[in-house]
Amino acid sequence: MKKIIGWILKILMGLILLILIALFTIPIIFKDKIRTKVEQVINESVNANVKFEDYKLGFFKNFPNLSFSLNGLSVVGVDKFENDTLAGFKSFSLVFNLSSLLGDSGYEVKSIVMDKAVINAIVLKDGKANWDIMKDTTTTEETEADTTASSLKVVLQKVALLNTSRSYVDKQSDMSAYIKDLNYNLKGDMTMSETDMQMGLTIGELTFIMEGMKYLNKAKIDSKVDLLANLDNMKFTFGENYFAVNDLKLNFKGMVAMPGDDIETDMEFGTPQTSFKTLLSLVPAVYMSDYQDLSTTGEFAFSGSAKGVYSDADSTLPDIKLNLSINNGMVSYPDLPEKIQNINLKSNVFVDGKDMDKTLVNIDLFHMELAGSPFDMNFALRTPMSDPDFNGSMVGRIDLGALMKAVPMDSISLSGIIDMSVKMAGKMSMIEKEQYESFTATGNMNH
Repeated sequence: MKKIIGWILKILMGLILLILIALFTIPIIFKDKIRTKVEQVINESVNANVKFEDYKLGFFKNFPNLSFSLNGLSVVGVDKFENDTLAGFKSFSLVFNLSSLLGDSGYEVKSIVMDKAVINAIVLKDGKANWDIMKDTTTTEETEADTTASSLKVVLQKVALLNTSRSYVDKQSDMSAYIKDLNYNLKGDMTMSETDMQMGLTIGELTFIMEGMKYLNKAKIDSKVDLLANLDNMKFTFGENYFAVNDLKLNFKGMVAMPGDDIETDMEFGTPQTSFKTLLSLVPAVYMSDYQDLSTTGEFAFSGSAKGVYSDADSTLPDIKLNLSINNGMVSYPDLPEKIQNINLKSNVFVDGKDMDKTLVNIDLFHMELAGSPFDMNFALRTPMSDPDFNGSMVGRIDLGALMKAVPMDSISLSGIIDMSVKMAGKMSMIEKEQYESFTATGNMNH
């Protein structure tokens, strides 16, 4: 009996020793093979200079899968973008299904993790983009041969982008965006036809500039998304999720489906917050500074929906509804003598995705008081595409000097008093046809 037990122990110890030897030797055996494969795929696929300082293989971190990482990876443009760095990574890591390395049906990539990435996207005035680096194949036969020779199957369960900076400069549209400290995580078994997916996104700083105006200045982004993904039918069902910009948090739920070229949408969204200050956190930076010192009172509500089909072929969009209201808002800075108070707003917008001419814009009420003077406005717009039909009025007094004393403004100087009592109603065609007797325009405006 003791001899049998002894033999069993020896066999077990031998198996353990063999496993340990395999764990140490397999990465070495496959190291050059994987590097050659990765270099081959990159060089055959892109028009760019791709380099990396070092690479590592590991078996223990993601056992029983094999880890492969490129360190000091850089992608530098050529031709018009010569010497411009498109992307750089401290590390670019892949996790392979070990069994796929032993066969000939292609290598399965289970996860991708990029750390400390720097991505610089550029669009020139002629529309040429620096990320358009994929090589064109010449013939179907060559394409099939290349796919067979360098096949990589992407069977992802995890994607992570850590500590990333990104810039986007579009010279054609005069638009740019700069992102710092971006972290993105995606988890879910994308090998299944239906899977639960979890996504998380945070951005430490987001700056957005268009035509010289800074709409977002170092804004903070935070988002978490849980969804049920039917990958066979490309249908995504969202539970309770949120997306936050600065202090404003937006909840959303619903469904998005992409069974073909069209995109079907049935989404609802709204903010759970009611503090007026959270709404002001979105005011473009050029109009407001010292947001942290701002003192406010009042409540607001925002909600909306997007339902319908986006189609390039039919030139349609989803129907969009937006509702925004403010109740008894007040804005005051501790270092400024004036304040804006009794701010009230009731407004709604409806965009008809099938017929944009049925779009409606309504500001039923806008009221505020500055330096003891009230200002009131209402506005309605119909048939904006064929013949804009509008009706509105503005009544009140605005002291521009007092406004400067109520809200700090960067690089803007205002003075004078606007005193108005104006009412306008009619269609744009009335003005174009000089039918002034049919167009209502009464009142006065003094400055």
